[in-house]
Amino acid sequence: GAVDVASQFALFEKFGVSVQASSQAFTVLNRSLGRTTTESLKTLNNVAALGREIGVGPARLTQDFAEALPRLSIYGNQTEKVFANIAVSASKLGLEVADVIDLAEGFQTFEGSAEAAGKLNAILGGGFIDNIELMEKAFENPAEAALMIRDAFKSANMSVGSMGPAAIKAAAAAAGFSNVGKFRSFLEGEISATEALGDDQLKAT
Repeated sequence: GAVDVASQFALFEKFGVSVQASSQAFTVLNRSLGRTTTESLKTLNNVAALGREIGVGPARLTQDFAEALPRLSIYGNQTEKVFANIAVSASKLGLEVADVIDLAEGFQTFEGSAEAAGKLNAILGGGFIDNIELMEKAFENPAEAALMIRDAFKSANMSVGSMGPAAIKAAAAAAGFSNVGKFRSFLEGEISATEALGDDQLKAT
């Protein structure tokens, strides 16, 4: 009942997770996604555990989860899994969860993906990015869309070291980054697609 939820929130608070973040996430899980009270609390526990595991911390990741949930609820039963993939990818690419979601949302229209692919392929010197595939990935799993961009630079043998400041700035803008520093760490991040998209990142409830 209500007492269980309140006592769970109090327990999360001991790990630094604000009651506001817990209740915000719980409400979306419970009302919008139709999770039971038990399932919702289990998901919050899993998010906190994942935060510890990837070094972001339970408090920060729960806050990220609460803020990302309304944007990710289109994934229904896959919402938690998609969030976990984004969180793991973001931490290894030196980005915030919101950065990865922003990036993917920019590719979720035909115009957005075509423009990004066109500009990036011009910079990369070849047809490294297929805009339809980019759009599909942006919908299916935002983390995959981010990795697709990152891998295209690797395939073209273009790194932060091989590009001058002007090229880096142009590439960052083409990829949808307003912050060049974040784009640099995104390119230098060490992560493989399998690592980011492991099915067991966040245990399904």
